Amino acid sequence: MIFLFHPNNLDVPASAAYFGSYEVIQRAMVPEGGDRTQLGIGRTLFAGGMAGIFNWMVAIPPDVLKSRLQTGEER
Repeated sequence: MIFLFHPNNLDVPASAAYFGSYEVIQRAMVPEGGDRTQLGIGRTLFAGGMAGIFNWMVAIPPDVLKSRLQTGEER
């Protein structure tokens, strides 16, 4: 069961959540008929910050579980 907690198995879904949400958020903020080059630094930072939240929403729960399994009492 420990193979489930290999770092790649934890990082890949979190990275997918980050990059996917970043794209969706940025595209949602683009004015109709415009492109992402029209977004200012504030909106770009906002999209990155929100994407970071989505990343941690995916990454933290399995990481906590992994840590508890590693530090728990042996049976």
